[in-house]
Amino acid sequence: MRNRTLEYAEKVVSGKVLKGQSERLCCQRFINDLKRQEDDDFKFYFNVEEAEKYIDIANTLKISEGTKTEQLKTRGFQDFIIGNLHGWFDKRNDNNRFKEAYIQIARQNGKSFLSGIEGVNWSTFANYKNGLIVLGATKQDQANIVWNEIAKFIRADENLNELYKVTEHIRTITSKITKTEIKSVGRDTKSLDGFRTIEQCPFLKEILKSNRAKTVLKLTLYDIILV
Repeated sequence: MRNRTLEYAEKVVSGKVLKGQSERLCCQRFINDLKRQEDDDFKFYFNVEEAEKYIDIANTLKISEGTKTEQLKTRGFQDFIIGNLHGWFDKRNDNNRFKEAYIQIARQNGKSFLSGIEGVNWSTFANYKNGLIVLGATKQDQANIVWNEIAKFIRADENLNELYKVTEHIRTITSKITKTEIKSVGRDTKSLDGFRTIEQCPFLKEILKSNRAKTVLKLTLYDIILV
């Protein structure tokens, strides 16, 4: 079976794809961990089939902007991120290895786009029932950016559209399969307290600069559940 997560890691480590030191080290860690997964003292294993499943789902999504609808095609770095988030599991309980992911991408390089893909992945195809995905930012307009990306994916595909209920006026998307809700929230961080979230997509630039955004992140991260 093809392993697009490993393919990208090997290209980066070998220098075929030029990246910075942090990304090279990240890819090397992934390769090292693959070699260690058979060791008794290593707690995790990588399921290639699961990683490929979610990369495939991403590539079935459609982009509808302008005058035509096009099929989404993920890039290598997106395959690597999706594969890591969905491919690694804990040997002890089969929970996902990664509970948190810090993803830093330059402006206009698909942060919201990638978050939108993951919103679709986690809301319906991860099989978690009655969950909550929070899209948080210091301003409601910012939080709505990712929400809009998810809504566009849904509306562009009639088959996907059958799986969701999109309620525009309260900024809520509900999976008809899992009953998981996707909500965008802004400054009113008190409304987040007590939520049990399975995914959050805060805007990292604002988090690094704003105490209010740090509070948004704190309230969501501290109540994440294991999936």
